[in-house]
Amino acid sequence: MPQRHGPDEFFSFPGKKGSAVSLPPIKLFPYQNGWTFSTWIRLDPVTGANIEREKPYLYCFHTAKEVGYSAHFVGSTLVVTVMKIKGKGFQHCVNFEFQPRKWHLVTIVHTYNRWSKSFIDVYVDGQKVSNVEMSWLVNTPDPFNKCFLGSTPDHHEENAFCGQMSTIYMFNEALTPNVISAMFKLGPAYKSQFKFENECHTLVSESERRFLYDGKLTNSVVCMYNPIACDSQLCLESSPKGNMSIFVHTPHALMVNGVKAIVTYSIHSTLHSIGGIQSIFPLFGQLDMGQESSLGAADRMDPTVCSALMGLTCDLLENSLTIQQQFLQNKGFLVISYLLERSVLHVMTDDLLLAFLKLTKYLVNLPTGGVLLKHLFDHILFNPALWIYAPVEVQEQLYKYLASEFIQDANIYNNIRRVSAVLQTMHTLKYYYWVVNPKDRSGIIPKGTEGKRPSKDEIIQLRIHMLNYLKQLIFKGQGILEDELQSILNYLTTLHEDENLHDVLHLMVRLMAEHPSSMVPAFDLKHGIRTVFKLLASANEMIRVKSLKLFGYFLMRSTHKRKTDSLNQHNLFSLLAERLSLHSSSVSLTTYNVLFELLVERMANVVVTGIHPEPDSTFKLENPAILKVVATLIRQSQPSEQLLQVKKLFLSDLTILCSHNKDNRRVILQMSVWQDWLFSLVHMYPRNQEEHRITEMVMTLFRILLHHAIKLEYGGWRVWIDTLAILHSKISYEDFRRHMTKVYQHYQQQQLDASASREDQAYHPVNTVSAASHAASQPEPVQDSTVTITELPHSQSEGTTDESLTADDDVPVEVVDFVNEVIDNAVRKVEDSDTEANHMNHMNHNGQLDGVSKDETVKSKSEISDDEHDEAPPSVNHTEAQSTVHPAPVNSVPTHQGRQNVHGQASGTLGPDVQQGPGPTPQAQSGHGMGTGNKTFSSPPRAAPFRIPEFYWSHLHQKLLSDLMFVIEQDIQVWKSSCNGYAGFVANPTQTTKTIIDYVNATDNQIFVVNTIHMISQLSDMLIMACGGLLPLLAAATSANGNIEVMEPNYGLSVEQAVSFLDRIIGMADILVFASSIHFPELEQEKNMSAGGMLRQSLRLVCTTAVRNCLECRHRMASQPSSRPSSPSTPESPVMQALIGGVQPSTKNIVEHLGSQMNPIRDPEKLLQDMDINRLKACLYRDVEETKHAQFLALATVYFSSVLMVSKYRDILEPPSPAVTPIKRPVPRRSVIHSPTSQSRDNFPANTQVYNGHDEDGDEATATATATATATATPDTTATKRRVNRQML
Repeated sequence: MPQRHGPDEFFSFPGKKGSAVSLPPIKLFPYQNGWTFSTWIRLDPVTGANIEREKPYLYCFHTAKEVGYSAHFVGSTLVVTVMKIKGKGFQHCVNFEFQPRKWHLVTIVHTYNRWSKSFIDVYVDGQKVSNVEMSWLVNTPDPFNKCFLGSTPDHHEENAFCGQMSTIYMFNEALTPNVISAMFKLGPAYKSQFKFENECHTLVSESERRFLYDGKLTNSVVCMYNPIACDSQLCLESSPKGNMSIFVHTPHALMVNGVKAIVTYSIHSTLHSIGGIQSIFPLFGQLDMGQESSLGAADRMDPTVCSALMGLTCDLLENSLTIQQQFLQNKGFLVISYLLERSVLHVMTDDLLLAFLKLTKYLVNLPTGGVLLKHLFDHILFNPALWIYAPVEVQEQLYKYLASEFIQDANIYNNIRRVSAVLQTMHTLKYYYWVVNPKDRSGIIPKGTEGKRPSKDEIIQLRIHMLNYLKQLIFKGQGILEDELQSILNYLTTLHEDENLHDVLHLMVRLMAEHPSSMVPAFDLKHGIRTVFKLLASANEMIRVKSLKLFGYFLMRSTHKRKTDSLNQHNLFSLLAERLSLHSSSVSLTTYNVLFELLVERMANVVVTGIHPEPDSTFKLENPAILKVVATLIRQSQPSEQLLQVKKLFLSDLTILCSHNKDNRRVILQMSVWQDWLFSLVHMYPRNQEEHRITEMVMTLFRILLHHAIKLEYGGWRVWIDTLAILHSKISYEDFRRHMTKVYQHYQQQQLDASASREDQAYHPVNTVSAASHAASQPEPVQDSTVTITELPHSQSEGTTDESLTADDDVPVEVVDFVNEVIDNAVRKVEDSDTEANHMNHMNHNGQLDGVSKDETVKSKSEISDDEHDEAPPSVNHTEAQSTVHPAPVNSVPTHQGRQNVHGQASGTLGPDVQQGPGPTPQAQSGHGMGTGNKTFSSPPRAAPFRIPEFYWSHLHQKLLSDLMFVIEQDIQVWKSSCNGYAGFVANPTQTTKTIIDYVNATDNQIFVVNTIHMISQLSDMLIMACGGLLPLLAAATSANGNIEVMEPNYGLSVEQAVSFLDRIIGMADILVFASSIHFPELEQEKNMSAGGMLRQSLRLVCTTAVRNCLECRHRMASQPSSRPSSPSTPESPVMQALIGGVQPSTKNIVEHLGSQMNPIRDPEKLLQDMDINRLKACLYRDVEETKHAQFLALATVYFSSVLMVSKYRDILEPPSPAVTPIKRPVPRRSVIHSPTSQSRDNFPANTQVYNGHDEDGDEATATATATATATATPDTTATKRRVNRQML
């Protein structure tokens, strides 16, 4: 019944002889503007035997002379006829086949043109199906008195129309196609006059409504017959009142011979009479009631009743405008949804879903179905409470349809509310389609738990369809909206179950990757980074990786300003490492890969679990802060094979990035204290080949970066100084940590040995590290509990053996935790700076105190391990001579109270850096010490905090310096090889005419030359002192017997190492200092040096090299048998071996000496070598315009040469006695508490002057050189020297 199509009222033509609707005579046919005939018809099947004879007429308008218009059917084809004269006319066959028992709108339009051709257009169902030209016009003064509908004037049975007609319209103008199309959408039940716009409110669109109700159409109606406006056989003409009449007299028509006006009542009107569509709604609330069988017994519930009832409702909606209006006004879908939620669970069947989908497709094509479609979507199709208990197949079919056909339709997309759809989808995923119940962790009360839910795998599959629908919904528009993104971020923030986050997070990553234009601004506006950092705290690695992907896509598509505003305000990069290490003890290769993508902003669409492709020269460091994050994660990770692989891959990638692109190197150099995190990857004391390889890789990185800083960056020499200082702090703390670990291990072992029972062994209280040190110094328990503060023997300060290294690194975790806790507690107890200055005094040889600078920096463990240094590291020249106190070593000899140690301190008294802890004094402790029964410990003095000791050259410092000098020498060697005719090299015909001076003074090389000069200036005095000092060497070179004072290693360098570095430094100075035109006063101001300080440093450097050469010459002359026939052979001094071997290439240092001359000694007979003389000349004439400085340099050079000359005169006049092998004398040492490896570093002879780089007393130092050299001469030659000096003055 609901599926019946057509009007409820119509004219019925029986098709028998004489059956027709007879119209009154028409006075004048309205042909001037054209005319139009339109009606809905329904043909009954033809039952006649001869189809060719049956010609049922649709209409016939003729005059008495049979001139006029007609239209008839031949079979299922319509033929239009125009008769100008009797027996002669025009016929046109319409190319359309009319289906029987189906309603069609037939519209025939006659268009008249006075000066051109006329046309006939035929429209069926609103579409033009035929068009033909008509070359003549029916123009007659006779009235059209033979007008019939459904028959001809002769009333033959073959011409009788058999079927139904709806309302019949005739217009006095040619209607346009738009108007005809709109009329078709009104439907066959329309019977009005096109006057009132609200009568078709839900049938046509706004534009079509304007065509129909603009007033022109209703004014053009000249004839209208409505099946309702009938009285018995009389059919009243119903055109609008006031329109022009075309009839001769009365316009009403007459139905004859069986033609009737039929009025029916459909189910739609029946429902309307009993209350409308809402009368069906209560039936949906009775679905859970049982159906009675034929026997009267209650049967079980029938699940098909719901689908049948919904099918009826959908049919009613599809076939009645009134039902649609009622359904909309009563919010029918909301009512049905509510009733279905309260019913039994098994009513949501496949048939019910098909009924809803069928209605959806109908509403999509319905021009006015947008509002109903929204209601259907909101309350039915995407109401999870209805479908959560439905069979999985039904749910899968529904969500597949929503993700494919539903969203791809343009009408649907334009009608549904996007924001509401996204919000409803996220609500569904959160409360209904959860994978893991969110109640426990997230605190969200879930829904859909009363019945049987789909399994976990089925839920995941359904979520995929829903998120696919969501993705298509967003992608189809111009991008995501802010409220839509906010709903997704809220979901990711409020849920904490990883299983519930995977797919939604993946959707976010895809949206950010494919729609950055809309996602990035909205993500920034809604503070999406907060959600990212919340997800980074997840225990699931894949969640963390995808969160980093989302973060990376955001940074990759953001502008620099947005990136800065979002991250730098709270320094969020520093929080990355903390978040990533919350639930992971080691960084994985997958996490590193995504961090590398974030570093270079080359995000991959997939998660890379293996080794990523090697970067090329186009890769740039877009987010350099990630470097520190990776280094921090590696440092905090537990050692493993995977960590070793990640570390090597990270260093390899960083090396490639720095090698290929100078911008990458510049970016790293601009980072704050970048050396700190890079040095954290170094193994200070490698135990195996892999650790040694990693250390080499890190040092290679430093070589590349420092070479770039020296060669291309203004002030690059400061980077070199900072690097040395930071490395020194790192090594110093590592030594301190290892030493304290040993002390605690020994203390623990002592306690275990002294325990009397297993219960005592299970728990051993430890108060302070000082107690451990005291226990270590006592081989057996004693009655007096004294604290011994002594110095480690020199044998323990020379370094740590391989065996000790292995033992240190295998310590238990609780040992390390204890040491760290003790260090942290000690740091918090450090006194203010004034007290520190008073405590850091050392006793000299006579019991007096050595001077220690008051501006020394005290750094605790936390300062060393901190990622950010507040101040620049101290320079190499300004060493930090921090005095610290060591607990007694394990193998030290315990001293008794009252016995003086090497520093003149009583062993029972506290050292200068050890504070008296709370509790009794050491004297009081002796009475309350360890008893024989229960062993208790009083509060001994607290251990001094970690302080950075004086600077010394560790093995890593030496490698760093050697590598940097090697690359600088390579650059200089390139200049030399490019010069034509440079001394010492063979000229090449292809070489340029440039000289070495041209390269040094070139504009492009100014930065390189200036930085290298600064580096030479920083190193020169330190290397001179490490070689023994200029004065001791000059004294040895001018002494009568060639005695060389015992020179112990200074600054951690052996004599041979220092001489080797000095020889390479003087080689660079020959090119970059003496051959350059750099203005030294500007460089001196930059370093806050006194005027002329650099030239005085250069002179000291040259003089030291010359003195070393003199010593080698004397050694060669003395070793010749012919020169000293009477002298017995003496053993060669180790110091002399070191002085000579430092400049001689060997298998160990052959690479370092590639750029230097093979042997500086050309003629051992000469007092000064030609190279030394040239260097002295270069110093004198370097800045000759500076009169004062030039005079001083000349005076110092004369003094220097005079001392050598006088000693030469003495050797000629009084040949010296054979050299005596020097005897190593003990030298008092200052105590250093920092670590056992740092106690032999900074011990100078009493008469040695240290040059600190500022050279405030350079004049006095040079004058003292002559005086000291004179004092070392023999008594016989003192007077001679004095006379020579007076003559020269």
